[in-house]
Amino acid sequence: DLAAAIVYAVDNGAQIINMSWGDPLFSPLIRDVVAYAHGRGCVLVAATGNEGSDLVFFPGSLDETIAVAASGPEGRGLAFSNRGPSIDLAAPGSGILSLAPGGKYGERSGTSMAAAHVSGLAARAVWGGDRPGRCCGDRSSSDRADSGTGNRG
Repeated sequence: DLAAAIVYAVDNGAQIINMSWGDPLFSPLIRDVVAYAHGRGCVLVAATGNEGSDLVFFPGSLDETIAVAASGPEGRGLAFSNRGPSIDLAAPGSGILSLAPGGKYGERSGTSMAAAHVSGLAARAVWGGDRPGRCCGDRSSSDRADSGTGNRG
């Protein structure tokens, strides 16, 4: 159950929740657990759907989420990616290497792939790259320069 999974993640210390799923239909239960997670400081990243429509799938349509569309190698939106005013950004979503059944890998495309990219970037921002568990904001400028993960201009 998606709602139970979100509550479990929040209650067990998750700071970033990737929601590479969605639905055109609104769910009051999911809205409530997204508000719960957001209220506890979680970053919520949501796929927007792969129907090529102007309807951003729920929960990506909620203000508490970062709604992610899919872009291609040229940086332009992909035809299958849902679009609309509630989209926050686009990320690579075409030909992304992913796990496949049988322990193999295969290329996948979609806003779920794009949302995973954004979740990964959010994790890097929260944990400061090479030092998991330590927030970027807790690092001095000399510390960032020494670690090689600071501003590269």
